[in-house]
Order: sequence, then C-alpha cells, then structure tokens
Amino acid sequence: MKTFKEKLFEYYNLDETSFKNLTKELIEADFLNICNYKNIKEISQFIKDEIANNKKILIYGDYDCDGIMSICIMYLTLKKFGITPGFYIPFREIDGYGINKERINFFKKLNYDTIILVDNGITLCEEVDLIHDLGMKVVIIDHHTIKEKVPNTPYILHPIVSNIGEYNASAGALCFYLSYVMLNQVDEYLLSLGGISIISDMMPLVNYNRTLLRHALKAINKNKFYQIQKLVNFKNEITENDIGMKIAPKVNAIGRIVTDNKLFNVVKFFIETDVKKIDYYADFIESTNLKRQNLVEEVSQDLKSKISEDLAFIILVLDIKEGLTGLIANKLLQIYNKPTLILTNDKDNNLKGSIRSKHGLNVFNLLEENSSLFIAYGGHELAGGITTSKENLDKIKEIFNNYAKEHPFTEERIKGIDITIDDVNETNYSIIKELSPFGQDFNVPLFKLNNFNTNFFKFSYDKNHIITNLSFNSSLIYFSFDKEILNNKFVNLIGTIDENVFNGKKTIQFKVKSYEKI
Repeated sequence: MKTFKEKLFEYYNLDETSFKNLTKELIEADFLNICNYKNIKEISQFIKDEIANNKKILIYGDYDCDGIMSICIMYLTLKKFGITPGFYIPFREIDGYGINKERINFFKKLNYDTIILVDNGITLCEEVDLIHDLGMKVVIIDHHTIKEKVPNTPYILHPIVSNIGEYNASAGALCFYLSYVMLNQVDEYLLSLGGISIISDMMPLVNYNRTLLRHALKAINKNKFYQIQKLVNFKNEITENDIGMKIAPKVNAIGRIVTDNKLFNVVKFFIETDVKKIDYYADFIESTNLKRQNLVEEVSQDLKSKISEDLAFIILVLDIKEGLTGLIANKLLQIYNKPTLILTNDKDNNLKGSIRSKHGLNVFNLLEENSSLFIAYGGHELAGGITTSKENLDKIKEIFNNYAKEHPFTEERIKGIDITIDDVNETNYSIIKELSPFGQDFNVPLFKLNNFNTNFFKFSYDKNHIITNLSFNSSLIYFSFDKEILNNKFVNLIGTIDENVFNGKKTIQFKVKSYEKI
C-alpha cells in the first residue's frame, strides 16, 4: 500500500530529486542569473544615465494589481537614486489599456524626457514612435503577447525578447529583476511586491516564478511589512492564498470602480512611509473593495427578474462601470450555471464587456469563429472580452445562444488523491506545506475521501455549513454546502488539507470543495 508521500509524488509526477529541487533552501544566488537577461544591463544603465543627466522620468502602468505593483517597484527603485519620478495609472473607461496618443502629448507638455511603460507597451508600435517623434525616450517592461513586431526602442524587458525563459513572467516580477540589477542587491519590500504580482496575474508557478514567489513569501513573513499586513488584517503567516484572496482583489477593486484622482491612492499606499497616511489609504482601499462587493451583489440580485430560463446563454446590457462586467458575469455564471456575457456602453458609444464560461464551452473558440462581429476581442478558454457595435447585439444573442446549446458544460471528473480519514493529520499537512507555494500550473493538491457517510455530518448553528470532527485535532469543513448532498447516503468528498489556528490551537482541516455521487 502506498504511503501518503508516495501518493503525493505520483500526483505531481515527482521523485525525491525533483522534490528536493522544489523545496531546496533559498539563497540570494537564485537571482544571479537574471543579470544575464538580454537588455537588462543596458536598460539599467540607460535609466541611471537619465537620472544622472537630470532627466524628468514618468512611470506609466496599468490599473490591475500587476500594473500597480510594477509602478510601485520602479518608483521606489528610482527614489533610491535620489529622484522622485512621476507615475500614472490609466483610467479604465477614459484611457483604456496602455498608453495612448492623447496622454503622450499631455506628458510632453509636462516636459517629461523619458517614459517607462510597465505592464503595457509591447504592442504599441505607433505610440512608441510618437514618443520618439516628440523627442522623448521610452523603456518597455511588459509581458503581454507580442503581435507582428515589437516597438522601435532598444530598451525592452520582456520574457521572450529578453530570453528570460519558456514561461511568462508578470510585469511586477520583471520590474523586480530590473531593480535587483540597478541596486545590485535584493530589496525585500520590492521583492514582496513582485511576488504579489505573480499571484495576482496568475503566472505559472514553475521555474523562476516559483523561486521568486518563495523568496517573496519568506521576505513578507520575516519583515511583516506594514502595508501588506494591513491588507490581510495583520495575520501571523501570510500565504499565497492570502495574496490571491485578500490582497489582489482589494488592489484590483480600485481600478474597477474609482473614476477620479483617488485612483492614485492605491500606489501611494504602497510607497508611503508615514503610518497615518498608510492607514488613511488603507481605509480607502477597504471601503472601495466593500463598495465593489456590494455593487456586484446588488446588481446580481436585481437581475433575477431579467434572466430568461429559456436562453442557454445569458447576455445583458447594463448601465454599470466597465470594470464590473467581468465580476458580474462570473457571479451569474455561478448562480445560473450558464455562460454569461455582460455588456455596458463605452466612451465611443459601442458595447464593451466580459464573458465567463465553464468547461465545455470554449470562449476563445466562440470569439474566433465570430470575429467579424467584434471591433476588438480577446480571451482564453473560460473567459474573454469583446467590443462590438450596438447593431450587432441581436445577432450576437442569436449566435451565442445557439452555440451554448451545441456546446453544453461538461462535468469535470476531478482528479484527487484517495485518502482515509486517518490521513488528515499534521504530519501529512507538513509534507504538503513543504511543496508550497501553489498556484497556476502547480495547483494545491486535491484529495478524495471515498464512501463518506452523510449521516456523520454535523452542522453550523445557521445550518449553512458542515463542520464535523474527524479526530481530536482534525475536522471536516464544507462552507455553504450544496444541500443536494444530503439526498445521498454515501458520497465521495473532494477537498484540500489545510491548517486552522484558533485561540492558539492548531487543527488540521479537510476543506471540501465538491462531492461526487456514488
């Protein structure tokens, strides 16, 4: 019979050597090879020369968490050289993604000499040409997909252009690498922000991404940086899950719904040193995130009367902020189990919005097959975005509805490691913990408790959660459980093994994610 560790190794296709490589001790030498990335030394020297020549520098980013982390890293790096650069976060509904010609002309009037584009720029050939035509210089630090050609500047830091490796890396990670070369040392706060960007942008947790994140989590928990602690309510140990569930959504909320200059408060929060000011910006971030949550909930509830049970694809045009379309689409997808497209009017009086789906209906294939209907589109298997003219709406509704009927959702058979109740213990949790961090392309392991008798379930006071003791120091938790499970005497439970600390007492929990009927 296989041991727990042997089953875990089989799940990840590991042996002892690869396990040791994944869990080896962290050393600063892990970063040394980044000095050899193409262009990184040249970019470092160029920026230093611009600083030495008293050039006025602007950092132009993006409104998502990766873009915010990138701005902060570059801003704080340049501050260490004695200058205070400008920074700009584009307004989602006014500026759109990436620097545009109107903003370029505006920054020229403000007498900027150099623009550092972070988390954007690699597709903006015309815009980069305009920057040069106006007598400014440009650095691009980006990780997005390259189109037919790259912009005409020698100062590009990009995973492919710079030969960083076979995997994508977040813009925040690239900015940290550049800061390391410029400073000739690791700044652990900048490292931490780079780690946050990897999780927030769902970068594959392999190779250099995994190494950087492990270093970042170690730095976060060693230094207990005030801003990061503040966003997770001063939790003792911060994990990749805290970044994904507590930090990234709060940072992203600002760019989704803030439409005035308070947008810049999210950068000020991370670059400020005065605790009172940090607390002020933190309160703003928390209240904005709460507003975002309430807006999504309110809109979702109000839409119940507008959703037809007859349609296979939910398509709605709403008077909402553009940044909420994806969140509401995802909410309705979960409630109604139907692919969902939420649209709103954009600044050009077109319709712009987000699609969310599940396995069985491939969003990217749907968009590719009907590309003539869109002004712009993009996405992947389960999510996408479109811009289209209002005249195409009825045709889109018809085509999408028929497509959903022909491509119903398929129930995924979840791969899980077969275990027993006795396997939910502290020793086995410590083995799992060694393999962390988990994320994209290196998911947290799923386990399966087979033939579990539902008569053993105990319930929370409000009857909404299952909370059942498995042993003296282990328990089974199923939050907001599917009530249908009680119609089965025996089920297979699929979930994760985690640790819970309450009032100083540690408990190992089997957290149920789903179940299978037998």
